[in-house]
Amino acid sequence: MQLSIYLTKKYKSKIVFLVLFLTIFLSIVGFKKNTIAEATVLAPENQFLSPVILNSLERTIEIRMQETQQDNLNKYQGKVIEKVTPKTSDKIIALTFDDGPDGKTTLQVLDILGRYQVKATFFLIGENVKKYPYVTRRIVELGHAIGNHTLTHAYKVMSPESAAQEIEKTADEIAQFTRNRPLLFRPPLGNMNNGLVEYARNHNYLTVLWSINSEDSVGYPGVNTIAANVINRAHSGGIVLLHDAPWYRWKTIATLPTIIERLKAQGYRFVTVPELLTLAKGTPN
Repeated sequence: MQLSIYLTKKYKSKIVFLVLFLTIFLSIVGFKKNTIAEATVLAPENQFLSPVILNSLERTIEIRMQETQQDNLNKYQGKVIEKVTPKTSDKIIALTFDDGPDGKTTLQVLDILGRYQVKATFFLIGENVKKYPYVTRRIVELGHAIGNHTLTHAYKVMSPESAAQEIEKTADEIAQFTRNRPLLFRPPLGNMNNGLVEYARNHNYLTVLWSINSEDSVGYPGVNTIAANVINRAHSGGIVLLHDAPWYRWKTIATLPTIIERLKAQGYRFVTVPELLTLAKGTPN
């Protein structure tokens, strides 16, 4: 034991340098961040990397992955997607949440996602970002993706000027918390014909719809119905529509663990929309 401690101290600087080198290398070639996190904590008694260093390593990899995904988003600018065809046979699926952030519901969603180590994509309303900036910051800190869901959740027919205000003011609000202005856009109610999507396409936003509707905002669905809507409609490359607004969303909170557990049991891996696009075959027309 004493010899082991002595060797660990003697070569500590070399080990830290090696881990840092491997971290940068593996992040470039696309390895997941938890590969290094797991590899660096294999010495239970003689742990030579402090939590500060480990957190720094994980953050470095996460930022590199986000930059790669951001670069990949550029080829989707001006497009509209509702699902993708994966490059491989891996079963991948993206959870998305509309209408937040909310000071209670969104935080509950984040807690559940963290418990299951799942990343998701949040389409935020600009006025809610202004109201709950700390929630928006928390979404970003936890490594989730963010998209634009207009300033006021308006879905009436609007002029290019009104559409610009709804989209660009929201992008300005979100940009205070992210490294880049959001390229992802989702029109309220999925409305394609009120001027918002036309503006988004003309200004190089990627419009993200969905292929799996939980229907958690339609009428008064029960918990089992919401879960069944997602689980029975699940497919690889799919995008799931859920909501984290405060009204009637306790059922979404109640059913989210079941959705995650059941889909994981079926072999699905959860990804953000930007990550989903990096795993897609080709690009939409």
